[in-house]
Amino acid sequence: MTQITTFDDAMAAIRERSGYDRGFISNPFAGDDAARLGLVRTARVLDLLGNPERDYPIVHVAGSKGKGSTA
Repeated sequence: MTQITTFDDAMAAIRERSGYDRGFISNPFAGDDAARLGLVRTARVLDLLGNPERDYPIVHVAGSKGKGSTA
């Protein structure tokens, strides 16, 4: 394994292991539109599935900063 010694090396390693280049997730390095593009893709998949999320009156709270325990 190549040793990571610089910020650029670290960013390259992250990009190599990410799925955004294959369309799995939004490109986190693309700027302000990255989140919007991810939501567009998610909405499209849900649309193709017949919007099953509309059948459940729930709110999904996720994260790692205490949101789940607060909710």
